[in-house]
Amino acid sequence: MLALLLRRWPLLLFLLVLAAGPARATHLLGGEMTYRYLDANGPAAAPVRYEITVTIYNNSNAGAAQPNTNAVVGIYNPSTGAKIQLVQGTNVLAGSGTSVSGGSMDITNYTISAVLQPKVPAGCAVSGPAQPFRLQKFVGVVNLPATLDGYYAVFTRSARNVDVTNLNTSGNNQPLTLYTTMAPALRPNRSPVFSDTAVAIVCQSDTTISLNNAVDADGDRLVYSFGSPFGTFASSGANLPTIFPPLPNAITYYNGYSTAAPFGTGPGNFAMLNASTGIAKYGAATQGKYVVAVDVSEYRTINGREVLVGTTRRDLQLIVAQCPTTKAPVLPSAVVTPRSYTIEAGQVLSIPITATQADGHPLVMTLNSALLDGPGGFAATFNNSPGSVASGGLTGTASASGTGSVTGTFVYNSACADARPTPYDIALTVKDVGCGGKTVADVIRITVTKPTGPTAVAGDALVCAVNTISTYTASGGTAPGISWRVVGGTFVNGRTSNPVQVRWTTTGTGLVVARGVSSYGCLTDSVSQTVSVAPAGALAVTGTLSVCQGGSTTLTVAGGTGPFVLTGGGATQTGPGPFTVTPTQTTTYTITSTVTTGGCAGVGQATVTVLPLPAADAVVGPQSVCPTITGVAYAIEKPGSTAYQWAVTGGTIASGQGTAAITVNWGPAGAGAVSAYATNVQGCPSQVFTLPVRINPVLQTARPTGPTSVCQADGPYPYQTALTNGSSYAWQLFGSARGTLVNTLNTTSITFTQAGLAKLVVTETSNPTGGICRGVSDTLYITVKPSPAANLAILGPARFCVNSGAQTYSLPGAAGSTYVFQLNGTTIANTNGTVSIAASTAVGTYTLTARETNAGGCVGILYTRTFIVDPRPGALTISGPRFGCPSTLSLTYTVANPTPSSTYQWAVTGGTLTSGQGTATITVGFAAGTTTSATVSVTETSQYGCAGTPVAITIMPDNAQAPQLTLASVVPTDNSKVTLTFSVANPGTTPNPVRVLRRDAGSTGAFAQVGTVAATATTYVDATATAAQTAYEYSLTLTNGCGDVFTAPVSATTVLLKAVAMPGPGGRNQGSTHLTWTAYQGFTVAGYRVYQQNDNAGYNLQTTLPASARQIDVGNTVVASSTGFNQCFRVVAFSNEATLRESNSNTSCVGFANKTAFYNIITPNGDGQNDLLIIDNVTLYPGNSLTVFNRWGREIYATSNYNNTTNAWGSNPSLVAGVYYYLFKLADGTSTKGWVEVVK
Repeated sequence: MLALLLRRWPLLLFLLVLAAGPARATHLLGGEMTYRYLDANGPAAAPVRYEITVTIYNNSNAGAAQPNTNAVVGIYNPSTGAKIQLVQGTNVLAGSGTSVSGGSMDITNYTISAVLQPKVPAGCAVSGPAQPFRLQKFVGVVNLPATLDGYYAVFTRSARNVDVTNLNTSGNNQPLTLYTTMAPALRPNRSPVFSDTAVAIVCQSDTTISLNNAVDADGDRLVYSFGSPFGTFASSGANLPTIFPPLPNAITYYNGYSTAAPFGTGPGNFAMLNASTGIAKYGAATQGKYVVAVDVSEYRTINGREVLVGTTRRDLQLIVAQCPTTKAPVLPSAVVTPRSYTIEAGQVLSIPITATQADGHPLVMTLNSALLDGPGGFAATFNNSPGSVASGGLTGTASASGTGSVTGTFVYNSACADARPTPYDIALTVKDVGCGGKTVADVIRITVTKPTGPTAVAGDALVCAVNTISTYTASGGTAPGISWRVVGGTFVNGRTSNPVQVRWTTTGTGLVVARGVSSYGCLTDSVSQTVSVAPAGALAVTGTLSVCQGGSTTLTVAGGTGPFVLTGGGATQTGPGPFTVTPTQTTTYTITSTVTTGGCAGVGQATVTVLPLPAADAVVGPQSVCPTITGVAYAIEKPGSTAYQWAVTGGTIASGQGTAAITVNWGPAGAGAVSAYATNVQGCPSQVFTLPVRINPVLQTARPTGPTSVCQADGPYPYQTALTNGSSYAWQLFGSARGTLVNTLNTTSITFTQAGLAKLVVTETSNPTGGICRGVSDTLYITVKPSPAANLAILGPARFCVNSGAQTYSLPGAAGSTYVFQLNGTTIANTNGTVSIAASTAVGTYTLTARETNAGGCVGILYTRTFIVDPRPGALTISGPRFGCPSTLSLTYTVANPTPSSTYQWAVTGGTLTSGQGTATITVGFAAGTTTSATVSVTETSQYGCAGTPVAITIMPDNAQAPQLTLASVVPTDNSKVTLTFSVANPGTTPNPVRVLRRDAGSTGAFAQVGTVAATATTYVDATATAAQTAYEYSLTLTNGCGDVFTAPVSATTVLLKAVAMPGPGGRNQGSTHLTWTAYQGFTVAGYRVYQQNDNAGYNLQTTLPASARQIDVGNTVVASSTGFNQCFRVVAFSNEATLRESNSNTSCVGFANKTAFYNIITPNGDGQNDLLIIDNVTLYPGNSLTVFNRWGREIYATSNYNNTTNAWGSNPSLVAGVYYYLFKLADGTSTKGWVEVVK
């Protein structure tokens, strides 16, 4: 773990050797001892096997003693304190890397690391504290007898550093002593293992965070605390004792130090330890070496009580030193990234973590946790890595890196088995791996919970019959769902409902088990209930088990001891039996004995089925017959059965008994009857139906039956009377209605030919052996209504144009009629026989039908009308010119892709249609000089008279003239730009821009386009020019709307100026500038003006030259030396017009040194020759100063910004002849010394 803090500053590990004290032979920086229970497979005398690990931190500073090659561990009985005298071959096996020495374990099996010290980044200077060390681990296995108390394992080794600041280790006599309590085999245990190494650097006068976090493989709760480091034993000094406990002696603290204050009690000294996570915060004001002990106690809940299982100690040495001032990385706040999470097993947790470093140093973020145990372990990743686990380690690590900021995401997909009371710790470190980098650390804790399961099951514990359905309810616990398991039965309503129903199918002992199911599908602990399925002896119930509706039956019980209780059908009977029951529907009766056997009463059941009675069926046949008539038919009107019993009064059954129809031979006059009842397949009879029959010579012929209100045109209509064997029938039609009858025995068919009221009568005659019988029926009145006319037609157009307005269709029927119209089979609304077809009806052929129903409800025939909706012509495109120009006064316009069968109507405004009206092509004439726009429009009409949408185009007059180029001039401030001035007459409607053309002046090659500009503009700037290198010729062209191309009649050139510096002899003649230029073309040049600019001052006119001039020399010999170092020139060509035109050349510049020059003689006699001290070019050096001394060194004159005129030296009349000395200084500090003689 201290390597973590060593890693806080990569520069710290090369500590000045001051960190190692004067006692070079000491080498123990700290250590820890852990164990783990292996198994009980050792020798019979010592079956319990433990693995013991001793970890030593060896000092690797120069001069420290070499690491030991063995570790001696004593084993003690905690009840007696006696040392266990180990035996080779029993307690320690040969070839295991461990032997027995003096009754103790002598472990020679070890691993040791290289010197641990962080890498120093390239280019970093080494500074600050360090403590290089080597990590050594001794691992051995010991076999011990089984006990109830376990054992103590004790280790001691000399010697600690003698220069420890807070402990009295002087004399090199204080060992490093560790012990651990090994739990018995009945309580298998593994010590908590620290997740990082233990040597740490504590920064002086700063807060240092150290990770002492440990991982317990058993899931025990860990509590962290400070302890006092152990040294010698009271009984044996630095050697293993024979009795343990008593515990080792605590090493004495120097005054001012203690377990609670290992760094002292002054300001800035503190040591704080988080009891839950092991995170320590240290602060120390004084440099030195300090020993701190951290104890980790593990607590386990056993039988509802929390028990201390054991304590593991880490003895570590902390080095306090001055650290670099680098800013530490910053972890996210607990608000952004909480340090504690609680999730339910099965839930996914994602924790994004971001740390920063203010100076933008490279950072490495590392997570260390048991959850990051590599592929196949916990389903956790950091930065998409499942972690890497060192050999033998309990935790794994995964890292992310970044510069200035580092981000990684920890994702944990918890499994159901991951739930436990104690949290999973994630040790988080962020290391600055730049120069002087520091490390910060913290612990994130994740508690995985699982809801509690049910605590009780309620339901039948005794079931007295197989296939009985019982209900069970689970209660208690916090799990939202329940999962059931049953032994000896099956679930009726699924295994996840609560309550659940179970059908018990097997006698004996059954079991129902309930487990809670979390929201994420995880199962909890279970609760169960035992069920005894022990049915009593069955009772035998006998009797007739089916009865017809309304019948009774008797049930007899046998096989049990009475009295009995019968239940079923809503009634209860008690007694010895038998029992008579009259069920109204099929009913199951249960008979239970009142004497129980084994807690269960005998039970018997019987189901009595109630059979339905057939329906009472009606009998049909003649109810008035002639005496002695034979073979009269009677039948069941709607047979519901297959078997019928008949009875006849006043006659005899001739045939059909047992079926659904019979014939009867009637006797003499009198009252007769025909009766019948049905018997169903179960043998149950229906009620008897009786039809009375009159036997008499005067027949009561039945009134005809048939429709009594009819429509005239809808016949023929059928009518009939009852048919009696041996009778004949005569039909008659009376009344205002007329019709034709077609008779057949007892039926007639009437076709009505006239509406009105019809009266229908039938006469029956019978002539059996007993004499003639006759009867006349009552009159049947029939209303015959008129039908709608059958000679109409649907009125409306046969075709119309789409979107030409709504179209009306009608059927001229009778007043009061209603109508049904359908368009292509779909009913549409009408008003009094009139429909409206929408104007938007799609193009196509349609079928319209109409049917009339008059006021009497009579329906007429179906009328049909077909109509066509014609399309309108599509969108048109007019082809032809869109501009009228002076050169084209007669223009042709045509319809693109015209339809041959269509006609075209044209309209022209602003011109004259001269030919082609009605066709697809016309000719239009325009007056010369037209300035207003014209319009040409056309409308297409199809062969069906459907007009399309008019389309129109606008003809713009284009009277633009050729562009006039009036000037080409280089922009004064930019040699890469040339401004053209031009104009276009009548530019308003021309569609095209003016094309700007350029070529080198004097060339006969083709012009190249360099740009375009609107015809309405007056200037154009050519930004692609290099006017300081080339003279250009410009021209303009314009193409009007009719395609005519106009070229500017006059082109224009630029003036190319070349300036060359001509050196002079020096002094007052600094040389000259030779200027040459090209002639301007584009207007008549009146002359050229030459302008000069000195050192970024304004331009000054130097001279004006005639039009023929092409060169000039400009001198640099001004007496006042006012000409500049950098001299620029521009030549301007100008015209002699009323409106002056000027064309600038390019700007051309030269440079001169313009050195100062001094003269040694002045003659101040007023003749204008050498009267004053003149310094050449002095005005070009502002900020100068001049001091003049006489020959004795006395200053006689001093001035600043000497300018040869207003402050020139030599004009003083009192100035005497002689030699004088001057000191001339420039603003940049350079100076010139010399002499000058005044001659008078």
